[in-house]
Formats: sequence, C-alpha cells, structure tokens
Amino acid sequence: MPKPKVLFLLSFNFQIRYLIRSGIINRMAANCEPLILLMWNQPDLKYELEEIGFKVILMPYTTEPLLAKILRNRIDHYYFNKILKSETTGIRLKHKLHLLNIKKKVRFWINNLKSKFYNKSNFEKDKLELSILLQSLPEWSKLEEVFKNNHIDHVFTTAPFLLSEELVCRVACFLEIPIFYSVLSFDNPTTRGFIPFIPKRISVWNNFNKEQLGRIWGEQILKAIDVTGPPQFDFYFKQEYALKELDWRITKNMPLDRLVIMYGANAKYFIPEEYRILELLDNAIESGRIIGKPIVLLRPHPTDSFADWDSIVKKLKHTYIERSIGKNESEININNKFSNFTFDDITSFCSTLANTKVHISYASTLALDGICFNKPQICPYFSPAPKISSHKVIRNLYHTEHYEPITKSGAVLFPDTEDSLIEAINSSLNKPDELKKERENLNKIYLNNTNGNAVDLLVKSFQNYLVK
Repeated sequence: MPKPKVLFLLSFNFQIRYLIRSGIINRMAANCEPLILLMWNQPDLKYELEEIGFKVILMPYTTEPLLAKILRNRIDHYYFNKILKSETTGIRLKHKLHLLNIKKKVRFWINNLKSKFYNKSNFEKDKLELSILLQSLPEWSKLEEVFKNNHIDHVFTTAPFLLSEELVCRVACFLEIPIFYSVLSFDNPTTRGFIPFIPKRISVWNNFNKEQLGRIWGEQILKAIDVTGPPQFDFYFKQEYALKELDWRITKNMPLDRLVIMYGANAKYFIPEEYRILELLDNAIESGRIIGKPIVLLRPHPTDSFADWDSIVKKLKHTYIERSIGKNESEININNKFSNFTFDDITSFCSTLANTKVHISYASTLALDGICFNKPQICPYFSPAPKISSHKVIRNLYHTEHYEPITKSGAVLFPDTEDSLIEAINSSLNKPDELKKERENLNKIYLNNTNGNAVDLLVKSFQNYLVK
C-alpha cells in the first residue's frame, strides 16, 4: 500500500528550524511521502532540501488584492472581540495605538466606530465574499494543480493564520483534504487572526493552548488536540549544539575574561526605543554599577535588520552584537524572515544561551528559551522611552493571556525602574541559582516539562493521526 502524500508548508524561516533541522519531516517520512511547498524564492535552500531527498515545490506568495485585506480586517476584528474574547486583544490594541501618530490614530478611531455596527450577519457575509474572491485568484488555480498533480492526501501547517498558508489550507478544504495544525508558538492562539477551517488534528505547546483552542472552536475539538511541547526547544538539550565557552567566545570575537550578559532585542517596531536600555547597561558597566565589569552581547530579533543595530553598538564601549540568523542573499531587499535557518544559526543561538550568565528581554519567548539552560531571566517592567504613558503600555504586555503564566511563575525578575534593573542584574550574577526551582516549574507547566522529547511526541501524534 502506498504511503499517504503530505504537503508541508514553509512560508518563513522559523519553520525550517521547526520542521527541517529538528528532523521532524525526516522521521515522519517513515509513515508518509513528504512534499515541501516553499513560499519564497531562495534557490540555494530549494537545492539543499532536494539534496536531502525532499520533493520541493517553489511557489512564492504574491500580494493579495486590497479588497481581500479590507474583508480580512473586518473579519479579524469581529473574531477577536466576539469569538476569541481574550484580554490580550485590548492590551495589544493599546500598544498599537501608542505607536501610531495622531493622523493614524484618528483614522483608527473612525474605523473602530464603524465596527460597532458590524454584527454576525456582516461577519458571515464577509467570510463568503472573501472566499469567493480568493477562489478567483490565479494562485488558487495553481494550488489546485499542485494538489491534483501530486495527489496530496494531507496538509501539515504551522502558521495557517499567515495569508500564504491560509490560502493553501482553503484550497485543501475545498478539495476535502484534511489538515494537521502544529502550533508554532505559544502566543499564536490568542494573538493571530481568524482561521477559516477546523483542523483534523492539532498539536500544542501546553494545556493553556489547548484550553484556548477549545474556547475558539468548541469543546469538541479538545479530543483532537495533543500536548507535545515545543519541538524547536529540543536543540537545547543536545550538547552538540552548544559550543564550549572558549570556542564560543572566539567565534564571537569577545574578551576571554569577562562575564557576558545576553540582551535579546524585540522586533524594533514593537519596542521602538529599546536601544536606550543598551545605553543604560553600557553606562552602568562603565561606571562600575554593574559588578564584575561584564560585557553585553546583543542578539537582534531574527526578522530585523542587523545594520541598524550595528550603528548603535559601535557607539557603545562594552556591547557586542551577534547575527541572529543568516540572511537570504538571493533576492534584493528581502525581509530576514524569508531566509534559511541553518545548523550554524542554531548552534550560535544555543551556545549564546548556554554561555551567557544572565538574559534580558522585553516580553519575549527568550525568557522561555533561557530557563531551559537554567539562566536567570530579567524582563524590564518599564518602558525604555522617556514618556510616562509608555510604562503602562509596556507593563501590560506582561499580562497578555499567553505571557501571564510566565509573569506569575516567579521564575522571572521584573524590575520596574532603571535602578532596580541594575540591582536585578547584580543579584542574578551573585546568585544565579536562586530561582532554579521556579524555572524548573515553569518548564513543567508551560513547556510540557520539555527535556528534548517534544519532537518524539509530535511525530507520535502525527503517526497516530495518519493511522486514524
């Protein structure tokens, strides 16, 4: 009996780590015939995947029509406020408004006023109109051909909320092809927009995600959800991906005799004046306020431009920078998220997590990455911007539905002033194991007690799904 053919969707770089580097697709190939739909133009990556033995279908996603964006925005607004009903929506909205200029704020409030009259009937009407519109696109016909010519039996998606993957899933549903949805990140269920289908099977990080999806799709979906933990975290428990400290320091061209603090930057649009924290830390090291005269290693967000951060770091005395991920050089002006994610990138990241003494970040997944290495985690509970109104906006980010369990865990320090941030760094350097039990407990409740077995659990979940 031939193996079922499964179409795995790759629409941005994090999925390469998740599906390819983790070995997930290789292991699933024991029970299926995998095909990869690569949704950006990178010939070297396509060649690499084909050399591994995968069949790769290259189909870059093009921009959807303006009307589709308008319909989708209205659909998402109703979904967030009437179906999802998460406190995260209001918090993220206030954060977004805080970043807008006056003209854009006025435009937002006008649109928001119009949405007050938007009801379930409008919601259903817009869903139908969007569906008809998408079916008229040339991409729809091309995808139908992909499914039919390759005799696809299943689709595996990790980001069906992205427009590119949503379109593929819509075609699959139209052709009555079942979908397996593996939740890529712990915040996706409460921060991403409306998904216009119900997957046949789902894997999630934790029971929090399971409850959230049950709230969205109804209690009947709970039987179709497996808690597997985050597969991308398995690398943290494999020694071969963490260089020895001396080798790591040499690769980063850093001093051999100074402790290192990692600063993980958020996306710049999210925390626009985050560079001020780096200046604060650099000055505190120079003046001796931070003990031991450590250095700071800045890790930019993987989707940001490194050139912008380079210009900031060059002005600082005790701060270094590392490239978070290799960039795709096959296209001009391409966003960093459309690039490869190599084993070298993974080794660089794991080595930095393992060999730095304290980790600092703003409302980031990095706080979870770091606890796997039992490193003290510090999240500034104040805004780097000088405006007083900014502080509340930043603090609210730690109370979104997905971040609240971290905030309440006791595993992370939340200094609320510049002085208390310096104190938190010094205490963490002096007593790195003080919150060890709290970090272990956070791993247990939020990462499914991951210890390198999440890939095993996900592969098992998928195998069971194929059998059923």
